[in-house]
Formats: sequence, C-alpha cells, structure tokens
Amino acid sequence: MPHAVSRRRRAALLAGVALGVVLGLSACTGSGVEDDYLADLTVAGRHATAVVHDEATTGVFLVPPPADVGAAVAGPDLVMRPASDKAADPLRQLAATGSGQASDGTQCDIQAYRTAPSRVMAEAWKFSDEDTAAWESGRLTVVQLAVGCPFAS
Repeated sequence: MPHAVSRRRRAALLAGVALGVVLGLSACTGSGVEDDYLADLTVAGRHATAVVHDEATTGVFLVPPPADVGAAVAGPDLVMRPASDKAADPLRQLAATGSGQASDGTQCDIQAYRTAPSRVMAEAWKFSDEDTAAWESGRLTVVQLAVGCPFAS
C-alpha cells in the first residue's frame, strides 16, 4: 500500500507543478536581464525549448544525456561546478551550480537540474510525442537551468 500512496503523491505533485506552469502562477515574473542571459545559455549546444517563470527564470533544455551536466552548460562568462548538495528529490536533482555575467554586467546565479521523465511535464512544456518518448526511454534528458540575477536593475 505505501507504494500506491507514493505514486498518488507523486502524481499530485507533478499535476500541481504543471498547473502552475500552464497557468503562469508564479512568485516572480523574472527580469529582462534573466531572460536575456538565459537566451545566451546552451546545454550540449542547444537552446531552451521552454521558459518558465517561477522562483527563478528557468529554461527547459531537451538534450542527449550529458555525463557531466555542468560541463555541458555554456554561456557568457559562465563558471559551473558540481553541486555539493544533491538532495534526494526523485523528480528534480540538483546537478551543478554556477555563476555568470549578463551583457549589462549583472552577476547571475545558475542552478542546473536533471529532471525525471513525466508525461505531465512533457505536456506542460509542449514536447512532441517523439520527444516525450525519447525522454521516457533515456535517449534524451531534460536539464533545467534556473537563472537568478538578484541585483538586476
């Protein structure tokens, strides 16, 4: 029975996150600096397939699974390092953290997360059926980059 409860809890959590993404319920709308800096970031040479504004401006990258997430992230004046605190969240695991500088000189903090496959999230991010199947099979992975530029003007 505990297994069924955890599945229900996971489904409820994913549904809540997806609802927040779809309806745009957010604590923060992001700044132009964060959006601009995120547009300059790539993971494994690819730009974000979706952008979400929640606690931070977050880019969703659908990429071939990198062995080292931090090394796969590239951007202006960006320095990434492996995460020292890898919380045991089965849905979203912090893989790397870093910082970079936006074109206006603003310092931005980056957190890179590996995200477990989820049909609910794939629909919220408007993935194609082929991309969703590739994510579920492990041929592609989702890396989320949360960008925060706390002193953006």
